[in-house]
Amino acid sequence: MGTRFENLSSRTMLARIDEDGAHAGSLEVIFGPMFSGKSTELQRRLRRHTVASRRVLVVKHAGDNRYDEQVGSTTSAVTHDLASMPALPTKDLRNIDNVSHNYDVIGIDEGQFFNDIAHYCEKWAQTGKTVIVAALDATFQRKPFNSILQLVPLAEKVTKLTAVCTDCAADAAFTARTTKETDVEVIGGSSTYKAVCRNCYEKYAAEMRENGASAKTAVGTPLTKRVAEHMGELSLKTPAPTETSFTFATPATPTLGEATVHKTKNVESSAMKSAKKSRGFGGPGRSPLNDFMTGFHRSPLSTLR
Repeated sequence: MGTRFENLSSRTMLARIDEDGAHAGSLEVIFGPMFSGKSTELQRRLRRHTVASRRVLVVKHAGDNRYDEQVGSTTSAVTHDLASMPALPTKDLRNIDNVSHNYDVIGIDEGQFFNDIAHYCEKWAQTGKTVIVAALDATFQRKPFNSILQLVPLAEKVTKLTAVCTDCAADAAFTARTTKETDVEVIGGSSTYKAVCRNCYEKYAAEMRENGASAKTAVGTPLTKRVAEHMGELSLKTPAPTETSFTFATPATPTLGEATVHKTKNVESSAMKSAKKSRGFGGPGRSPLNDFMTGFHRSPLSTLR
C-alpha cells in the first residue's frame, strides 16, 4: 500500500500557528534615511506574501502624492524608481481599521506620517495580522519622527537600512535637507533631501542652524509633543538669593509737631489719672487683692469700729 502525501498550500505552510490554533501575528519595521530602499524592501516583502496567496493590504499616506502623475494613479505606493503597488490612501490608520479584518498582511509605507501608528500596528498584530512598516526613523534634524519609534519595543523584527552618501559615497544613515524650509513634515524627493554620512551631515547641520531649523517647532506633530518641546526650551533656573533678598524696608516714623506732642502728653496724663482712680475698691493706689487680704486679717471688733 503506497504512502499518501497531503498537498499543503503555500498559504498554509507560511502561516504560523499558536498552540491554541490561532494565527500568530507579527510586526516588522523597516527604518532608514531617504533613498535607502525602504519602500522597495516593503514591496519585496509584501510580494512574497502575495505569492503565497495571502490577502495583502498596502496603505499609503494621503499627503504623499510625489509620483502620482508619473505612474498615473493616486492609489499606488510608489518607490523613487517608480516601482508601484496598489495602495489605499488615508491620513489616519483608524480610517481603515474597519476593513483590516479582510486581510492577512498589512503593509504601511511612509509610516512616520501616521500619528496613530503604534496603536493600530499593535492592535492588528494582536489579532493575527502580519504588519510591515517602512518609515523614516528620524527627521532631517536627527530627532525622532513623531511617534514612529514607539514601534521598536513592539516589533519582532527591526531593520535599519543605509543609503549611499551623495557627497562622499560612504554609507549614509542620515537625511539632510537641501532647502531652507524649517517645518518638519515637508514631503519631497531628491530636490529637497539627500542621504549623507555622519561627517557630511555636519556641514548641512551648520546650514540648518543658520536657517533656524533647530529652533523651529515641529509642524504636524501631536499636541502633547509640541507642548513638551516648548517646555524643554524654558529655563527654570532661579537666581541665588543675595543678602538683600529678604530685607524688608520699615517705613520711617513720622515727625510730630509741637502742638501734637503737647496734646499727646495731656491725653497720656488724663489716662493715668483715670486709671489710678479706678484701680481697686480700697482707694487710689490699692488693688482689690490688697483690700481682700487686709480684710482677711482684720478681727470682727476692728470691723465694727
